[in-house]
Amino acid sequence: MPLAFTKMEAAGNDLILLDERPRTRADPGGLARRLCDRHFGVGSDGLLVIETGEDGLPLMRMFNPDGTEDFCGNGLRCAAAWLFDRGEAHHENLLIRTPRGVHRARVCPSGPAAFSVDMEILRPLFRPRDIPMIASGEGVLRYPLEVAGERWAVSCVNTGTTHTALFAEREPGEEVFARVSPLIERHPAFPERTSVLWCRPEGRERVHVRVWERGVGETLACGSGACAAVVLGRCLGLLERGAEVVMRGGRMFVRWPEPGVVRLAGQARIVYSGQWLGPVEGREASDS
Repeated sequence: MPLAFTKMEAAGNDLILLDERPRTRADPGGLARRLCDRHFGVGSDGLLVIETGEDGLPLMRMFNPDGTEDFCGNGLRCAAAWLFDRGEAHHENLLIRTPRGVHRARVCPSGPAAFSVDMEILRPLFRPRDIPMIASGEGVLRYPLEVAGERWAVSCVNTGTTHTALFAEREPGEEVFARVSPLIERHPAFPERTSVLWCRPEGRERVHVRVWERGVGETLACGSGACAAVVLGRCLGLLERGAEVVMRGGRMFVRWPEPGVVRLAGQARIVYSGQWLGPVEGREASDS
């Protein structure tokens, strides 16, 4: 039976959205591995599944291309835009639940199938056990992490998912980015792995970020990563409470009225709707 889906993007983060209301699929992680595959599937950075929460609110779950469940700030903005486009919510008070809590959004049309979305994400978590990271102390700022015989000063936070940021005056070279990023992602200090953010501040109200996303690899953007970059930049005295985040796929704006909830603003766009005709349950298509 064909499976209807919507392809969306936010700052180049391309995501597949499924409306699974009122049912709940038995293996959404397995479906994510099929659909997100860029050669044998639809192709995307992740799968968004919309279900119905116990309180009746739309519940958004996100799955990486490797099938692991995660949190996605840009996915939240895409889900808000999709719900608004369907006429299911008012633009000033749109509520979405995730496994991490309830998130409030403001949505306004900004062009054909495009929307400006200002979204509440989460209060950032700094303690190592909440990141999670194996380290001592109450926070992780400029921590000397040994990676393949080198030491890198890393700063870590959880903004819905684990992020590790490296701040420098210059962007990393291609060889360093490709070699070091996956080593940090899978470092033993991170029991659930970590996304890696290479951050270059430009003044106190703008930061350039290149993203290596856990479970994905390099992506053009990451919403929760944009939040992490500004929060950590603020903690290090490098950025203001509000800053523009420039990623390879586009720009977002983050506000952190510390110690409150981080807000993420930017555009989300409906790219197209389609039908998946391949298998949705059972063994992977490539296994046969």
